[in-house]
Amino acid sequence: MQIFIEAIDLNIWEAIEIGPYVPTIIDGSTSTCTTIQKPRDKWSGEDRRRVQYNLKAKKIITSALGIDEYLESQTVQVPRRCGTHFNSHMRAQLMLRDQGLIL
Repeated sequence: MQIFIEAIDLNIWEAIEIGPYVPTIIDGSTSTCTTIQKPRDKWSGEDRRRVQYNLKAKKIITSALGIDEYLESQTVQVPRRCGTHFNSHMRAQLMLRDQGLIL
């Protein structure tokens, strides 16, 4: 799965590995500066491009799964164990679920 996604666009695979990109801004209106999610109307072209990689990754993974696998990934917790030989499809699916790209 990794090779397939990287062949489409390397940035899409990076969105899976790094996690979903959420545009943020620093809110200095209080005494402490906090980071908040940037309103959609204030997104730059770069913000839109990076969010689009998140959406493309989600679409590719959910399209690659059969309906049974997709529904299972929504409800079943698959244990992670060091040394287990999950195929790249399952590893990508687990990463997406952990990063919130698959609910």
